[in-house]
Amino acid sequence: MKTFLITILFLLQGWISKADSLWVHHIGVGQGDATLIVAWQTNLTGGVDTTTVLIDAGNSSGKGTAVYNYVNDVLGTIKHVNFVITSHLHSDHIGGMPMVLQKFHDN
Repeated sequence: MKTFLITILFLLQGWISKADSLWVHHIGVGQGDATLIVAWQTNLTGGVDTTTVLIDAGNSSGKGTAVYNYVNDVLGTIKHVNFVITSHLHSDHIGGMPMVLQKFHDN
């Protein structure tokens, strides 16, 4: 997973280099993985633009809810994820993704 995350960060370096602040959260979901990347950038009007990337969402045994709750708590008033990436098609990485996507779609 570390190599995959480093590769993703390298590919997103243009976006990341423009960010005023960058947070990387590794979300504890048991055996599976989930990572949230949040970047803030001041826009031309003085406001703040936020871009979010969710990589994986844990397994399907309730972990989608744990990932959603964590992401929702971190993002606060921001109720969306800009990009969703799956590292590979194993259930401990993507099993919770349908629940996460549904919950963000509902909100």
